[in-house]
Amino acid sequence: MLANINLLPKRDLKNQARNFLGLILAVLLLITLIMIFFQNKSIINEGKRLTEEYAVIQEKLLNSSPKDSTSTNKTSIETLQSGVAYAESISVNIVPVLDYLTEQLPDRGFLLNFHHTDAGELNVVIQFDTNREAAHYLARLKEATFIKGVKLNSLTTNEFGEKEEDGTEVPDNEIDTNTPRTNATYQILLEEDYESLLNGGEDDEHTTS
Repeated sequence: MLANINLLPKRDLKNQARNFLGLILAVLLLITLIMIFFQNKSIINEGKRLTEEYAVIQEKLLNSSPKDSTSTNKTSIETLQSGVAYAESISVNIVPVLDYLTEQLPDRGFLLNFHHTDAGELNVVIQFDTNREAAHYLARLKEATFIKGVKLNSLTTNEFGEKEEDGTEVPDNEIDTNTPRTNATYQILLEEDYESLLNGGEDDEHTTS
């Protein structure tokens, strides 16, 4: 019987596996080191950029003129003061006009809104009980000597016969008749010398009324 003799050395599988695993770990370690290197480089570059920007900002602040800031503040204060003075003058000069508009209202007329522009124009919203009262008020304003022009821009009327939520009509005697039913918007243009005209013609207006 012949003996099977193998003269080749046996492969050490364990050693091969260890060598292969070590190679993988070495590659991973190398990749990690490369990533850390580039990250640190990026952080350093970002730090340099921020430092340069900070230096530029500081230089701009140092070069900015204090006189410019003072001049700007002074201009703002002067503008505010002139605006306050103008508002006070407008509020004082327009009081006689408001008094006149209020005096011409009927017993249950109400001045809801009032707006005055720089061009001597007034926009007022007034509540009346009826459309006839709104038309009569318009005629009274047209007779005023200090008013250059007046027109009725809008007229909104809420009629009687309101309805409940279920659709049934509410009897007229259950509606609050004390509430004005007509909203009228007037656009009034004053004369340039409306103050003197108003003061001079005030007695005549009362006499006519």
